[in-house]
Amino acid sequence: MLTIFLFYKINLLINILKIFNWKYSGLTKIRTRRRSRRQYK
Repeated sequence: MLTIFLFYKINLLINILKIFNWKYSGLTKIRTRRRSRRQYK
């Protein structure tokens, strides 16, 4: 039971991080158009 709960918690955290990263990348794409690709990496 504890392992299933831990797995669910980790999976939930990964999903939150994916959504946050998608939103953050969407904002950075607009900003990085002015900058070079070398600075983005």
